Amino acid sequence: MWQYKGTRPANYPKKRIEGISRLLFYSLENGLCNLFKKEIIKNYSEEVDKKVTMNFSRAITQVFTATKAVGKTRAMEIYFNITLPFFTVIFEQRGESEYADFLYKVYQLHPPLVSNSITRTMERQLFCDKRNDVRRIVTSLRRHMGLILLYYENKGIEEDKG
Repeated sequence: MWQYKGTRPANYPKKRIEGISRLLFYSLENGLCNLFKKEIIKNYSEEVDKKVTMNFSRAITQVFTATKAVGKTRAMEIYFNITLPFFTVIFEQRGESEYADFLYKVYQLHPPLVSNSITRTMERQLFCDKRNDVRRIVTSLRRHMGLILLYYENKGIEEDKG
């Protein structure tokens, strides 16, 4: 039995299952991995700047949002937490280093994602609610992800003490 208490309606398991089912159906012909690989190759650029990075992430997340699998924010989280690292490794192992390097540059140059409860917690701990310091220091996706890493490392340390 699923518990819905404290869960936003958009995150109800039934809605998540419906969304992922649409994405899987959309990728049925060639497979989910090939769908993303094709999009990465199609949107590859030798020159990478912030504009290229933003256009690229928009194109990739469109795969999720066009099928209504998830919303834009969740699509970006899935892409940068799962899809991008996965394909960076795949391209490196296959000797297609130009695509792996491209994905790494996208990761380096992309602006931070939308704040969430974890990043807001770390911002408060590190910057004492000084919003200008947060905006000045957390300027990239890498730093955004660093806040999340710090959160979980700190959480692990606290659990070890307990």
